[in-house]
Amino acid sequence: MNPFLSKPLASKTVCQALISARLISADQARDLIKKERQLRESIVKKTSGKPMTSADKAKAIAALSFVDVIVHLNIDRQDKPGKPIDEDLIYRALAAHWGLPYKKIDPLKLELKFVTGTISKSFALKHLLLPMEMAAGKLVVATPDPFNHEAIADVERAAKLKVTPIVSSRSDIIKLIREFFGFQHSISAAEDLFSKKGVDLGNLEQFVSISAMDELPSTDQHIVNAVNHLFTYSFDQKASDIHIEPKREVCLVRMRIDGALHTVYKLPKKLHNAVVSRIKT
Repeated sequence: MNPFLSKPLASKTVCQALISARLISADQARDLIKKERQLRESIVKKTSGKPMTSADKAKAIAALSFVDVIVHLNIDRQDKPGKPIDEDLIYRALAAHWGLPYKKIDPLKLELKFVTGTISKSFALKHLLLPMEMAAGKLVVATPDPFNHEAIADVERAAKLKVTPIVSSRSDIIKLIREFFGFQHSISAAEDLFSKKGVDLGNLEQFVSISAMDELPSTDQHIVNAVNHLFTYSFDQKASDIHIEPKREVCLVRMRIDGALHTVYKLPKKLHNAVVSRIKT
């Protein structure tokens, strides 16, 4: 890792990485860098969808990364004309330029409790850090910016572990942070509601329902959110079917993907009936 690389995602660095990977030419790089400001303004104008104040426009332009600019331009690869340069290709090229491993994250290989139990959602989103696994006694964390040394040091202090950063695309990391933490929040909230005794005593119908059936109603918003996530996740993974299997201690959520059954989540067993009931409605 180059300690002198103070702006790892600056236009010049990104272009150097793409040239090295033979994805763009030196002439293309010079043209992109020369027109960077103009390109940013044009993209913000096209994507805003409504009039913006000067301050809002400046913020939007500043928030737009140079990687976003290249992806939006849909530039053809120099090595494979007709195929556009996408975000994964850019971060793969950057990882090679930085001398770090790149990983296309497979959500099926992530553990829900590990991802959500290591750092908070707010910290993860702010610094775009996604805990992946433990390897050789170190915490492996995916990030689009492995040079965010201060945030990585904070994780090391909190987890009391050394961190090994790997490079992944920004969009994938944001999507997975939101999905995993959102699903965990729904499950935890539903479990908490189930566990509380005497909750919402003013709502006698709900109280009797919970007491009599020993389950949460399938219309509980946390259950609704959790099941909605399961359907969205299965669609994203192109799963052909979903299996909700009650076991002695947990409820397994398994999905058939490419002909094979994968265990994607382990839920509290007490939520099994509510989840199944919601799916049937």
